[in-house]
Amino acid sequence: MSIDVNVVSGVNGASARLGGFNATVQEIAQACSQFGSSYILRMGLHYQRYVLSGRLPRWQAVRDIYVGANPAPVMTSKRRATSVTGNIGESVLPLVAKQHLGAINPLDILPLNASSTAKSPDFRVRLHPQFPAAFRNVTGLTPNIAFNYWPAESKAVDTRGNANGSVDRAIQQLGAYWFGRHSFEPNVVGYGLVCCFIYRGTRINPLQEINFHVVAPASMSAQTSLLRRVRHHAANGGRNDFLDELKTDGSQSRRQLLDV
Repeated sequence: MSIDVNVVSGVNGASARLGGFNATVQEIAQACSQFGSSYILRMGLHYQRYVLSGRLPRWQAVRDIYVGANPAPVMTSKRRATSVTGNIGESVLPLVAKQHLGAINPLDILPLNASSTAKSPDFRVRLHPQFPAAFRNVTGLTPNIAFNYWPAESKAVDTRGNANGSVDRAIQQLGAYWFGRHSFEPNVVGYGLVCCFIYRGTRINPLQEINFHVVAPASMSAQTSLLRRVRHHAANGGRNDFLDELKTDGSQSRRQLLDV
């Protein structure tokens, strides 16, 4: 299949076409196997594997990302799939990052696995270069990226009308990462990627496109202010208070992000 890929500043700021997304059935299957948090099979194999054998494969993920300065990949079990669309949707981001953003090395894309009490983006992604020209063109920024991995969340929605809400929810997941990692990686606070796959559109307006949203502080001083808000909530209320502030239009935290 071939689908247009766009780079977007923030939620709905300036955008530009990045290129086309081309993937074979085999590449999609491999990405779902490698990067999907669920395990999907043909219906007959679902019955054989899940019901008869009870065996699930193991996959490589980063665990305990909020408790150490240098999280390392470990092995953990996948879940059985309840949503094929969701599983494919989260696997689109690694494929786009490989095709268009230079993430081609084995450790450039790491699935994340947080505890049940913490939110987490789907991935940590290392780009080459870390702030590509396409990002500079839509954001107008030329930041000095002083961290190794971007937190990255992948979403799949049916229509463009549902995309903004989905990206907003993804920013909450990025915010949980910033909150959990700010003591170890203060420079990552405010930065993140959201890949939103619109897979159907409407009956009148059929649509398939992938929008790669670049979340970034509006300036160096904006990142300093956002980090200050994270530290304030860490000292006084905790993660949920910060996330509540982050999702509120016009809040101190929200104002620090570009085009959000």
